[in-house]
Amino acid sequence: MVSSILVFGASGDLTSRYLMPAFARLEHDGLIPANLDIVGIDRKDWSRDRFLDHIGAKLEAHADDIEGRSRTALLSRLDYRRADVARPEEVAAAVGTPSAPVVSYLALPPALFAPSIRALRAADLPDGSVVVVEKPFGEDESSARELNELLHESFPERCVFRVDHFLHE
Repeated sequence: MVSSILVFGASGDLTSRYLMPAFARLEHDGLIPANLDIVGIDRKDWSRDRFLDHIGAKLEAHADDIEGRSRTALLSRLDYRRADVARPEEVAAAVGTPSAPVVSYLALPPALFAPSIRALRAADLPDGSVVVVEKPFGEDESSARELNELLHESFPERCVFRVDHFLHE
């Protein structure tokens, strides 16, 4: 069973406008296990309180259809850790030593996928840990193949998810 979701790029637009509102909806629907932690990881030198203020404001703007109680419950399970995803030692410190598999959600610019995947590989995650790569997967066929190769060196295919999102109104 997954112990936590690590959201890399925690201060970014993708996290603020899409991921956190989706988590709030799941919280509202009772679909997030009580013991699941959601940890925002970003290079900004923020405190947990600053991160919660940021996400709280974004939830008000982008998840105002979800009752306040559910948004508050989501905020109570969030944590924040500072790390530069291109620095394996910082990623390892932010990840810590989880005893159960984690989900690493890369809500990052595509240029940071490879360094963050290398850093996660160096973090020695528990077996069964998952990586989710969001947005464009490579800039062309060659770079997509290189990224796939790196993912396969780092995670079993069953633990790799590639997500391409779309905008809708």
